[in-house]
Amino acid sequence: MADRTALLLQAAERFGTPAYVYDVEAIAARARTLTAAFGDRLALSYAVKANPNAGLLARMLAHVATLDVSSYGEVWRALAIGCPPGRLTFSGPAKRPAEVRGAVADGVGELVLESWTEAETADRAGEIFRSLRSQGITLSLPGTLIGATALLASIPLYTCNPRHYPMTDLDLHAVPI
Repeated sequence: MADRTALLLQAAERFGTPAYVYDVEAIAARARTLTAAFGDRLALSYAVKANPNAGLLARMLAHVATLDVSSYGEVWRALAIGCPPGRLTFSGPAKRPAEVRGAVADGVGELVLESWTEAETADRAGEIFRSLRSQGITLSLPGTLIGATALLASIPLYTCNPRHYPMTDLDLHAVPI
């Protein structure tokens, strides 16, 4: 504890206050603890919106499987610090069509689609960017009493047209809303 206090005092002297100081070793230890506890049943992800500090994000890459982004600004931020696009999960409601197209074009690893409109936009973008590798797709459909999630991760994005996959062909999981 005394070492940590000394380090914090040194940081305050060097950078002034207020200042944000991150204990990256404590973060790494927590990530190791979670990984040990859950093994391969859980992949750690860090939500960029929790703290988009570029230095912190760069350090987090060594300790998590993916960075979760919810805007294209966050996608650009993650790419700028060297995160491979395949290690991004793009989730969040109300993605603009340009964001969905960008996620397809940039090869974002998993794209969570919140509506048929987003799915159709991704499908059209996939037709344009056929040369891309397959991307994971999660389609969250609004329900009246239940929500449904369809994981289409094994289907190449450019063939993920909702018209080609009627509800009976999807792996649906009912969840309470």
